[in-house]
Amino acid sequence: DFSRFGREYINAGKYLQKLFPSLGVRFISVNDSYDSLDNNNSQGMLLSLKNLINDNYCRDISVKIRSVLDSKRKNGEFINNYCPYGYKKCADDHNKIEIDEYAAEVVKDIFNYIINGYSLGKIAEKLNELCIKTPMDYRIENGEKISTNFRKGSTAKWSQNIVRRIAENPVYIGTLIQGKTTTPNYKLKDKRVTKDESEWAVIENHHEAVIKKEDFELVQKLLKLDLRTSPNEETLYPFAKVEKTDSEWQKSDFEALHVHDVMVFHMAAATGITAGDYNSDQGKGALLRNIVCSTRNAYDACLLSSEIPFFDEAFDDC
Repeated sequence: DFSRFGREYINAGKYLQKLFPSLGVRFISVNDSYDSLDNNNSQGMLLSLKNLINDNYCRDISVKIRSVLDSKRKNGEFINNYCPYGYKKCADDHNKIEIDEYAAEVVKDIFNYIINGYSLGKIAEKLNELCIKTPMDYRIENGEKISTNFRKGSTAKWSQNIVRRIAENPVYIGTLIQGKTTTPNYKLKDKRVTKDESEWAVIENHHEAVIKKEDFELVQKLLKLDLRTSPNEETLYPFAKVEKTDSEWQKSDFEALHVHDVMVFHMAAATGITAGDYNSDQGKGALLRNIVCSTRNAYDACLLSSEIPFFDEAFDDC
């Protein structure tokens, strides 16, 4: 019948009423008692109506499927085709995920590298040197069927983008986020659009975490810095680009921002003048005392240091 031929009424009508007649193609629908060679056939209006009904049937099915999937997401069921790198589907319930020990160790290493001052590019280089398989190759090795047009060689290579996607994914602190994208409608399957964040299905403490929450939050701060390094360096300079006004500084900024086990300070006073250089005390974990400001003097003589809340308090235990 017509529903087996096509369920998109616009294209179905185009084929039946324009394309087939112009090419001399005879179309027969047994169940609908239709034969295009029958000139006395008076089903023109009925033909269009049937195509419209078939199209509407697809729309109803699409709405029901979306409703079921949304319900599963809100209930915390994992419905994605592939697990995030570092996790695998539970053997007894594919709607739940558990830690993949091997991949989870790689994820932990990536977070530790960032906390210890490695740039994203250097982390990617290090993983390639260690012959660590990329998430895609790891899935293929474990029997998952996946294809991509981005592979340029026999094996994929780690890149800054891959490292960043892992570092920014809250799934590693036990938060499951699903339903971030959708299709505009049931007729467009290849087009994906990003939904408003308020419409995402977010379930906290959904599964076992790989990374501690405080480490994840620290990495998110570090990712906001300029994480590029010079050609001959592996780790970041302590003064990566951080720009804040004096009113934006919080005590937690002084306590939480670590690079190479050194407490890092970067100042942008109300005048908009930023620190451009520093002098550090010797020794691992030493506090960076000397902040260069507009006077080009060290901390003790800096006229702007008092404008930053908690600045003096940060040096109490030096």
